Amino acid sequence: MAIIPDEKVAEVRERASILEVVGDYISLRRSGANYLGLCPFHGEKSPSFNVNPARGIFHCFGCGVGGNVVTFVMRMEGISFPEAVKLLAKRVGVVIEDRPMTAGEKRRLDEREELRRVVAAAVSYYRKVLEKEESGQPGRNYLERRKVTPEAVAAYRLGYATDRWDGLVRHLEHLRISLDLAEQVGLVRRRSSGSGWYDLFRSRLIFTIANHQGEPIALAGRVLDDALPKYINSPESPVYHKGEVLFGIDLAKQAMREEGAALIVEGYFDHLALWQAGVRNVLATCGTAMTSGHLQLLRRYAERVQLLFDADGAGKKATFRAMELLLSEQVPAFVVELAAGEDPDSFLAN
Repeated sequence: MAIIPDEKVAEVRERASILEVVGDYISLRRSGANYLGLCPFHGEKSPSFNVNPARGIFHCFGCGVGGNVVTFVMRMEGISFPEAVKLLAKRVGVVIEDRPMTAGEKRRLDEREELRRVVAAAVSYYRKVLEKEESGQPGRNYLERRKVTPEAVAAYRLGYATDRWDGLVRHLEHLRISLDLAEQVGLVRRRSSGSGWYDLFRSRLIFTIANHQGEPIALAGRVLDDALPKYINSPESPVYHKGEVLFGIDLAKQAMREEGAALIVEGYFDHLALWQAGVRNVLATCGTAMTSGHLQLLRRYAERVQLLFDADGAGKKATFRAMELLLSEQVPAFVVELAAGEDPDSFLAN
């Protein structure tokens, strides 16, 4: 990433009101010359987070965190210093000159943006089927049986794929979206004989997999019965790398900052059950062993990790592997044990 000149950094800090920026994230009330609010970086009931507009700084008397408008955005968004400066620069209209991208860099950037748009179009389609179409009734019945609330349906951007072979194909064609791009992100496949395409996800509840900014980058589909495979996940793509993404990161990052901890589970419904129970700092590996990429992502938001995997053979193996990784990187780690045969979803249902 190109170095940002000091004078540009100073201009951004001068023009970006720390009161307005912080006020976009938390509620503040005036207290003399300063403003007070509940600290977004640790859980508290009495406000100890202080913003001084005149000096352009913030400080929490509870956890000791402090800094300026740039460091605040870095912590809140989990991004680097240059990324925070650029984000604020865009907000206040400061132009920061970067070196021109090469043709290859621009092509890759445009490709990733286009692929994310394709995934977002699929998410919208499956959500509409679940929420409004008669053909989505099996999905609605399934969620009702599992006591999934409308709030969770919206938060998780759940959808439903019918048994049609070309429902999404027809929708993307109507939107004039390239099916070649849809194939790259694992939404459709080309027929092996003859011409045409077919949907990868059929007769499944659809979970949206998002990056830390909340942008849809992949899908997961669960059957509504005991058929196998139980889940189908999008394949790796230019916008989705399993070893660098944890399910629910967009929903959990604020709670992880406040609590300083991340709770890791295995599956989508484990995640959803805990979220509905009020546990908001939860993430899921979803069948993928924890990696150094996952750990790098976690360190943006949490200082310690709690593992809550299924109480079966596979869950125990996953726990040991994750503990080895966490301890080798000197990350404080804890294991939450359940009774034999239980998982978080079944435990909370009892």
